[in-house]
Amino acid sequence: MTRLLRTTVLTMTLLCSPLALSAAFAESPDLILRNGEVITMDPANPQAQALAISGERIVAVGSNQDIDALAAKDTRVVDLAGKTVIPGLIDTHMHAIRAAQTFDGETLWLGVSSLQDGLDVIRREAARRGPGAWIAVVGGWHPRQFVENRMPTIKELNDAAPNNPVYVQYLYDEAFLNAKAVEALGITSETKFQPGGYPELDAQGKPTGVLRGNIPAFSGLSNRILAAEPAQRLESSRRFFSELNGLGITSVIDAGGGGMTPPQYDTIFQLWQQGGMSVRVAYRISAPTPDNEAASFKDVLGYMPPSFGDTMLRFAGLGEVLVWKMHDGEQIGPGFKSSDAARGELLEVLQLAAARGYQVEIHAFSNDAGGQILDIVEKVNAQTPIESLRWTVTHLTDGTEQTFSRMKAMGMSYTVQDNMFLRGQDVAGKLGDEAAEILPPIRKAMDLGLVVAGGSDATRVSSYNPMIGLQWLVDGRSVGGSPQRIASDRLTREEALALYTRNAAWVMRRENELGTLATGRIADLAVLDKPYMTMPVEDIHSIRSVLTLLGGKVVHDAAATR
Repeated sequence: MTRLLRTTVLTMTLLCSPLALSAAFAESPDLILRNGEVITMDPANPQAQALAISGERIVAVGSNQDIDALAAKDTRVVDLAGKTVIPGLIDTHMHAIRAAQTFDGETLWLGVSSLQDGLDVIRREAARRGPGAWIAVVGGWHPRQFVENRMPTIKELNDAAPNNPVYVQYLYDEAFLNAKAVEALGITSETKFQPGGYPELDAQGKPTGVLRGNIPAFSGLSNRILAAEPAQRLESSRRFFSELNGLGITSVIDAGGGGMTPPQYDTIFQLWQQGGMSVRVAYRISAPTPDNEAASFKDVLGYMPPSFGDTMLRFAGLGEVLVWKMHDGEQIGPGFKSSDAARGELLEVLQLAAARGYQVEIHAFSNDAGGQILDIVEKVNAQTPIESLRWTVTHLTDGTEQTFSRMKAMGMSYTVQDNMFLRGQDVAGKLGDEAAEILPPIRKAMDLGLVVAGGSDATRVSSYNPMIGLQWLVDGRSVGGSPQRIASDRLTREEALALYTRNAAWVMRRENELGTLATGRIADLAVLDKPYMTMPVEDIHSIRSVLTLLGGKVVHDAAATR
């Protein structure tokens, strides 16, 4: 049969297929993945057995029989042996650019289940790095993940690494330094860090090794401790993005945040220019310093057209910190108050963003902050409608129906993170068990018709592992087992996956390219080592990708599918 005749016959077969392949036939696919459970997240064709890829695009999705018929001699065919395939995961709120540059310099307590094991990690790192090298655990952990359910003591850090400075940061609240670290940083009773940071003193007025602070203080301090040469930052970034690929992540929206001054973007720009990115990054920029934020944004944005960039690196507007005095940090519950000056500054920033057509993500951890911010957004929207810009509010741990309805009326979206996985007991302690069992109010937002998308807020306050987020969305259980969201507020597995795929692509304004496995979409996908839809929910956090594709190219291969 000639190629022309074969093409005609197969095209007619596809068009008439009752399985609704909706395939745009290519001459011969480069790659076929077959004999799998393909979760497409495409409402028109939610499940399939196989798909075909040509170049960077998916050209057909359907049954084994139909997709096999597209294979040519030069088509690579991978038998998935029943493995699950999902669209590449998209984290809509990660501080990835910052985290990537310091990844190699950090020591991780992700998944460590006892404090003693955590101290052993420090011992091993001290031996590996050598005397005098910094050992820095910079967030992403919580004492409730440990069987001991407590913080480390300074003595334990001294004993674990007597010849190395050790820095252990807990969220943006406090940090623990051993004696070598206090000495290396020159901390005395008079030491002050950036506004809000100070050392705890004992009865004799000497530093205990415990630091108290806030986001600016700890951002500045961790940047100092983790300083590295440009070449080291570049290689560290490659490894971090490779780590994300191994978890099925193919795209992130970088949320800017504390410490992200212009020089902090040099590494990602260099990696992009070299063609070395294995994760798509849409990046937002935050106000680098408190006060005069509107003037600062005007200066920077004059050189930044909306959506500037390409499919790998793209400018995604402003966020998450627009005006520092309108930023409520991680305040749990009511009580946030803003000044007339801060609200006026935010109004000026948002007017600028709306007039120039920029996307915006606004941090509001509490509903009180969210309400005050929406007062200003509504004023802007009355002058310049923002619906087409898809602005979003992020966090909203205790958001109300009224708040979500106001957002919906302006076409805004809601990006939610798995902070409650680590901080559920903190919320319960502030607001009570009943409140903690329904927060964050994801189901309420969804029922009101808001687009809700998922993320991690990694790496300082949570893990970058999206499987933890997926498990938490489904079972609602915080670390340690409680609190647990009530059953009616938990998501199904498909709903949870939508937050990290289809909905996340909408927030990126790339829903016609990413987030679903359908004909014509970019072939970003992950083949999983475990059956996400049927495995025990308590084990979802352990899922890894065995094969991750970015635009049809392999960026992670665990060799299990070869």
